[in-house]
Formats: sequence, structure tokens, C-alpha cells
Amino acid sequence: MSKYQDEFPVLGSNGWCVPMAAVRAHAHQCQINHGQSPERLRERGGLSWCELHAVLMDRSWRKLSDVRLTRIGVLDLVEHWEKSKG
Repeated sequence: MSKYQDEFPVLGSNGWCVPMAAVRAHAHQCQINHGQSPERLRERGGLSWCELHAVLMDRSWRKLSDVRLTRIGVLDLVEHWEKSKG
């Protein structure tokens, strides 16, 4: 489960979420990769770990083979984002 009030869901993750603000900070990459805003993606159920990793890294989406490592990467990026916010 998530500790965030304003959440962005991770598809197929049994309830994992990341802060919506972290995804909004990469709204331009959401548009590039998916042609949709972070809000619309949330309405549609969120993104997979691989898709979310690409958005948070400002990169084009590509299938990553190790979902566990991808999840760790996403959570690390979110932690870094949270620390940068003070």
C-alpha cells in the first residue's frame, strides 16, 4: 500500500503507488511515451513498473526483463525525488 495522499498507481503491483507529484514532474515524458497526461494515465489505472521507470528517467519506454530490479529502480528514483523536495 501507499503512504501518499495524492497517488499514482503501478499496474499489476498489488496496490503499489508512487507520489502523483513525482510523475507530474515528468509530464512531458508521459506525453512523449503515452500521448497522455499523468492525470489521464492515473484515471486509466497507472503505468507498469517498466513504463513508470522510463517516465521517471525521461526516456523512451522499453521492456525491462527484471521487474524486481525495475521496481527497486523506481522506488530509488522516488526516494531521490522526495529528498530533493526537502
